Parts: sequence; structure tokens; C-alpha cells
Amino acid sequence: MNQIDFIRKNYNIDDLVNPDYLIAMEIYRYLVEKYSLTNGIFSNKGVTMLEFEASKDPSIVGNNMIEFRKLHPEMLCVGISRHGKILIPHGNDVIEKNDTLFVLGDKVTMVEFQKKFYTKHKRKAERQKVMIIGGGRTGFYLGKKLADFGAFVKIVESNKARCHYLTNHLPNVMILNENGTDINFLMNENLEDMDAFVTCTGFDEENLLLALTAKKHGVEDVISKISHESYDELISTLGIDVVLNPMDLSASTILRMIKGDKKLLSNVLLQGQAELMEIYTDDSMTVLGKPLKHLDLPDFCIIAAINRGEETIIPNGDTVLRPGDRVVVVCLISNIGYVEKLFRPSGRRGFFK
Repeated sequence: MNQIDFIRKNYNIDDLVNPDYLIAMEIYRYLVEKYSLTNGIFSNKGVTMLEFEASKDPSIVGNNMIEFRKLHPEMLCVGISRHGKILIPHGNDVIEKNDTLFVLGDKVTMVEFQKKFYTKHKRKAERQKVMIIGGGRTGFYLGKKLADFGAFVKIVESNKARCHYLTNHLPNVMILNENGTDINFLMNENLEDMDAFVTCTGFDEENLLLALTAKKHGVEDVISKISHESYDELISTLGIDVVLNPMDLSASTILRMIKGDKKLLSNVLLQGQAELMEIYTDDSMTVLGKPLKHLDLPDFCIIAAINRGEETIIPNGDTVLRPGDRVVVVCLISNIGYVEKLFRPSGRRGFFK
């Protein structure tokens, strides 16, 4: 019996949330998707979403979302990854050259789009090389998953006793007992040759500085674990590829656990910072019967698509939701409670109840 089963059985707890494991799995999914050429991120009932580098289509760079819709009226940009942060784009937001876009449309359209612009990296002949700074729980979970996938993994940990534990439990991972802030040491360990660099120490400042160092030395994928929202503005200027907050991921996971009447049909995370959900509407919801432009949606949320019978609708401001629609919504996970309120049935607490 493992620890989780023991706790469930002896303390009568239905579900457990491990923030370190959630962070590790989100980083693992991000890296493995790149290394194994997974096609598409979300596909369900005629709707498909793809990740797409803006630089591969120069015609869209410098355009705002209104102009993007004119160029691609059959698609909607539902998220932008910029300097390690996910943005939910709206009309006047401008696409920049180094942005990664999350674009959504009907399945046929997206397949054709994919053939022209799909930019996932081809698998290299050699094993992928990943350096992890911090051998705590996040580093342990991530190192194990990546090693099982076939990557060459180095974990740098300053605590000698912890290194002994990691060595005994991760036989396929190189464990280095050293201070991860020692730049000369990192260079001697071939930092510049790494395909990915992950910082998951217990200190946000250390994680950010090390991530910035790795980016300046040309590491392609730099990922950092940050627990405090006070660094949001700083993060946007550093050029880190992915920044993950364990508290946001935990809150999103708990909300998914407590859904009760299956109004929430499916969901997927975008780089651990935003969530795409498909919600089933019924005639008790107050959001129905109103043009979307009258819903006064906040900047952190967008209604991306509607599956209505056999029809897939990419909505505009005049689109009206009807009972029986399957509505695709994208929202930052730090504000995910807003979606519950938006689709709240009349006289009830929310669609999770």
C-alpha cells in the first residue's frame, strides 16, 4: 500500500492534491509533447486547438486580434505565450514575432492549417538532455518521468543526504551534489548543450536568476517554478519559456475534482497557466439568450468555440448561447472561479454543484 492509499483508507479522504507532482507532470507534458511530436493539444466534437509559432507566418506578426480574424476568419486565437506568461488575447492585442499562439477552429480547418505552419520540433537523433536545478519533490518526480521517457537527465542538488536518496531511487538519472547557483559549475556541466533547463528550488529569486542565466546561454526551453504572483511583471521581461505556479495548478485541480453534475465535459491546461474547458449548457443558466458582447467578459477569459449539434461555431460578439450547446471557454487558472459564476444555473451555486 502506498502513502496515498494509506491516507485515503485511514483518514477517510476522497482525493489528495500534491502541488509538486502537478508541477512536475505539467513540465513533463510540455517537454514530451515537443520531443514526441504530439499533434494538436485539444480535439473534441469537431473542435481542434494547435500551438503555433507566430514567426512562421510573417503575415500575422504586428496584427491585432481583429486583423488576425480577417486573415483567418475560420479560426480564433485563444491564448498567447509571451516571455513565460500566458495571455488571453482580445481585439486590440498585437501579435509579436516571438509569440507562441494557441489557435482554435473546426477540425478540418485546423488540419489544413497544421500542414502549412505546424512547427513542432522534429525528434533529434540523440537523447534529449535536461538539467534540473533542485532535487526536492518536484525535481524527483520530473527526473523520474523524463528518465523513463528516455531523456538524459541531470539533477543538481546541494544537500548531500538528499543526493544519496536521489541516487538510490533514480538509477537512470545523474545526481550532482553541488550548488546550482555556481555558474562556472553549470558551464563545466555543459549548460549550453542542454535542450531544457528547469529550476525548481525552494526559492523564487534563485529560480528566476538561474532561468535567466540559462536563457542567456542559449538553452532552448527554460522552465521555472514560481510560487509568488508578485513576480509577474518581472517574469514578463525575462524571456523565460514557461513559468508555473503550484498554487494555481492546485486550485484548478481541486475545482475539477469537485464537479458534480457533469456540466464540465472536458478540460486541458495551457502551459499550466490557463485552462480550456468544454461546458454543457442547459436552460437553467443565466448566460443564455444574450449576445456575447453583452456579457462583459473580463480580459482573463474568452469564449472560444461552440459545438451546436453537428455545427461548430467560432463565435463573435453577436453570437448567442442556447441550451444544449457545448461551449469551449479559455480562462487563466488564477481566475477560474469566474467561469463557474458565468455558467451558474439560476438559483444554484454553480455548475460544479
